[in-house]
Amino acid sequence: MAAPAVHTLTKPPPPYTSRYVAVIGAGAAGLVAVRELRREDVEWGYIREKP
Repeated sequence: MAAPAVHTLTKPPPPYTSRYVAVIGAGAAGLVAVRELRREDVEWGYIREKP
């Protein structure tokens, strides 16, 4: 019987510190996402397809 795998990290990786989010699409879901990000004071930008 094989020994169980052992997690060898001594401490967890540092948390993410970025406060910038890209929102893809300017449809209903994208606009709601932007509204929620603004409430949380997160910098955001959106990407849309050119007409």
